[in-house]
Amino acid sequence: MSIDMLRVSEMRRLTRTHLVEEGLSCFADDAALVVSELVTNAVQHSHGREIILMLSIHNGCLRINVHDGTRQSAQPPASTAGDDDESSAT
Repeated sequence: MSIDMLRVSEMRRLTRTHLVEEGLSCFADDAALVVSELVTNAVQHSHGREIILMLSIHNGCLRINVHDGTRQSAQPPASTAGDDDESSAT
């Protein structure tokens, strides 16, 4: 297993553990899936930089933030995704 896959796996595990400890185990699997996707994207686009995962719960809402250490210089151009599109890449 690669280091990047280990990072994704560890962040999924931490997410599940945190939500179970907060009494939100009913959301743990869905949140772990979202974290897996976001962290995988961050790893791919950051070229090995530090990945930061933040989970916060406020007024019954779970917020998942993933930062990849890259600077975002501008908003990407808007595009319309089709029903079968998995990526905005053309």
